[in-house]
Amino acid sequence: MHFKTGLEQLPASLQGTDVDGELPVDSSGHLRVVRGVRNCFDYFLSTIGEEPVQQVRERLQAYVRNQLKEPARAEALDLLNRYLDYRAALEQLVQQGGGQPASSVEALRARLAQQLSLRQQRFSPTEHAAFFADEEQLGNYSVASLLIVRDASLSARDKAARLHELNATLPPELQEAVSARERYDQLTAVTQELRAQGASAEAVRAARVQIVGAEAADRLDALDAQRANWQSRLQAFQTQRAALMSDASLSESQRRQAIDQLATRSFNATERARAQALTDEAGR
Repeated sequence: MHFKTGLEQLPASLQGTDVDGELPVDSSGHLRVVRGVRNCFDYFLSTIGEEPVQQVRERLQAYVRNQLKEPARAEALDLLNRYLDYRAALEQLVQQGGGQPASSVEALRARLAQQLSLRQQRFSPTEHAAFFADEEQLGNYSVASLLIVRDASLSARDKAARLHELNATLPPELQEAVSARERYDQLTAVTQELRAQGASAEAVRAARVQIVGAEAADRLDALDAQRANWQSRLQAFQTQRAALMSDASLSESQRRQAIDQLATRSFNATERARAQALTDEAGR
């Protein structure tokens, strides 16, 4: 396909959307390298798979040429070529195993170091900071939080306090970017440790508030209450069901009827199927 603006016959995922990012120019006509430039590149590059890689590249190059005049045009195209080269090198790293999910502090540090090396080889300090500063700050945060969670010398309460302090060091926009999975892992590790130590519900809640805030802690408290209520009803049902199963005075039909009535009293329609499955599994 021949592109003039880069916006011709956009793939389905981009149809009806506006181009994300920006290609700003200073008063001298030079490209201003800001995070928005990377966002613009990534907007088009997100369609790789819908379109062949070469076609995506040509579409993006046409968009840059259409949007900019010299010298910003040449500067943006050069930056784009280096960014594409970086992405290809990063993909190769993943395929070689160097980019696998980190399961330890050492593995995470190694992966971040490899990424940093790739970036430093291809971008000036200004470009590096504009494109990757937030990403690298989050990477360093991940290392620091993992060190805290896995520090055997710290009590669970100390871990919660240090995680709270660490979270506060991130700018608000990056605090929102910290993955829910990462926060959940932090919370799970600290909560399990507190409960293993026999901590009170108040201590567990205080740790939760430190890590995820009061609103999220309220939701977790409500979820705990729901789970406790369910476990209590399930245990009572299983105990009473076992008594009915062992009652020799009941015929088989009377026993089935009594158990059905017990299940109806104990659970709603959705819960009954789950309770039956868990009871059957426990009886194996």
